Amino acid sequence: LGIVVQDGKITYNSPSALSGLYLIGLNKDNLLVVKDIDGMSAADFESYVNEAGIRDAVAFQEESSDSNNHFVPLIINNEARVLKRSGKRG
Repeated sequence: LGIVVQDGKITYNSPSALSGLYLIGLNKDNLLVVKDIDGMSAADFESYVNEAGIRDAVAFQEESSDSNNHFVPLIINNEARVLKRSGKRG
Protein backbone atom coordinates (compact mmCIF):
# COMPACT_ATOMS: atom_id res chain seq x y z
CA LEU A 1 0.00 0.00 0.00
CA GLY A 2 1.10 3.52 -0.57
CA ILE A 3 2.56 5.62 -3.29
CA VAL A 4 5.23 4.74 -5.82
CA VAL A 5 6.93 7.23 -8.12
CA GLN A 6 9.04 5.69 -10.87
CA ASP A 7 10.87 7.77 -13.47
CA GLY A 8 8.75 10.76 -12.42
CA LYS A 9 5.47 8.93 -13.00
CA ILE A 10 3.08 8.24 -10.12
CA THR A 11 1.99 4.61 -10.35
CA TYR A 12 -0.26 4.62 -7.29
CA ASN A 13 -1.77 7.85 -6.14
CA SER A 14 -4.00 7.83 -3.08
CA PRO A 15 -2.11 9.88 -0.48
CA SER A 16 -5.15 10.60 1.66
CA ALA A 17 -6.08 6.92 1.94
CA LEU A 18 -3.63 6.39 4.80
CA SER A 19 -2.62 8.81 7.52
CA GLY A 20 0.92 9.48 8.68
CA LEU A 21 2.54 9.03 5.27
CA TYR A 22 6.06 10.16 4.44
CA LEU A 23 7.59 10.14 0.99
CA ILE A 24 11.23 9.10 0.68
CA GLY A 25 13.08 9.08 -2.61
CA LEU A 26 15.42 10.80 -5.01
CA ASN A 27 14.87 13.88 -7.10
CA LYS A 28 16.18 14.48 -10.64
CA ASP A 29 19.50 15.70 -9.13
CA ASN A 30 19.86 12.43 -7.14
CA LEU A 31 19.29 14.22 -3.82
CA LEU A 32 17.47 12.36 -1.05
CA VAL A 33 14.03 13.80 -0.31
CA VAL A 34 11.95 13.04 2.79
CA LYS A 35 8.56 14.77 2.82
CA ASP A 36 5.57 14.57 5.16
CA ILE A 37 2.62 13.99 2.81
CA ASP A 38 0.00 13.21 5.47
CA GLY A 39 -3.43 14.37 4.33
CA MET A 40 -2.18 15.68 0.98
CA SER A 41 -4.77 15.43 -1.81
CA ALA A 42 -3.95 13.53 -4.99
CA ALA A 43 -3.82 16.82 -6.93
CA ASP A 44 -1.48 18.43 -4.36
CA PHE A 45 0.73 15.35 -4.40
CA GLU A 46 0.97 15.36 -8.20
CA SER A 47 1.90 19.06 -8.12
CA TYR A 48 4.55 18.42 -5.45
CA VAL A 49 6.13 15.57 -7.45
CA ASN A 50 6.35 17.79 -10.53
CA GLU A 51 7.58 20.93 -8.75
CA ALA A 52 10.16 19.09 -6.62
CA GLY A 53 11.39 17.02 -9.57
CA ILE A 54 10.84 13.72 -7.75
CA ARG A 55 12.22 10.92 -9.93
CA ASP A 56 11.84 7.77 -7.81
CA ALA A 57 10.16 7.44 -4.43
CA VAL A 58 7.98 5.33 -2.16
CA ALA A 59 5.73 6.20 0.75
CA PHE A 60 5.99 4.85 4.28
CA GLN A 61 3.65 5.16 7.21
CA GLU A 62 5.36 6.43 10.33
CA GLU A 63 4.97 4.26 13.41
CA SER A 64 4.91 5.68 16.92
CA SER A 65 7.25 3.06 18.37
CA ASP A 66 10.80 2.11 17.40
CA SER A 67 9.97 -1.52 18.25
CA ASN A 68 7.78 -1.90 15.16
CA ASN A 69 8.90 0.86 12.87
CA HIS A 70 8.82 0.93 9.09
CA PHE A 71 10.27 4.42 8.91
CA VAL A 72 11.93 6.56 11.54
CA PRO A 73 13.70 9.81 10.71
CA LEU A 74 17.42 9.14 11.13
CA ILE A 75 18.29 12.77 11.81
CA ILE A 76 16.23 15.04 14.04
CA ASN A 77 17.26 18.68 14.58
CA ASN A 78 20.69 18.02 13.04
CA GLU A 79 21.41 15.19 15.49
CA ALA A 80 21.65 11.50 14.63
CA ARG A 81 18.91 9.46 16.21
CA VAL A 82 19.74 6.20 17.99
CA LEU A 83 17.36 3.47 16.88
CA LYS A 84 16.35 0.56 19.06
CA ARG A 85 16.55 -2.82 17.35
CA SER A 86 13.90 -5.40 17.84
CA GLY A 87 13.21 -8.75 16.33
CA LYS A 88 15.60 -11.57 15.68
CA ARG A 89 17.59 -12.17 12.57
CA GLY A 90 18.63 -15.65 11.82
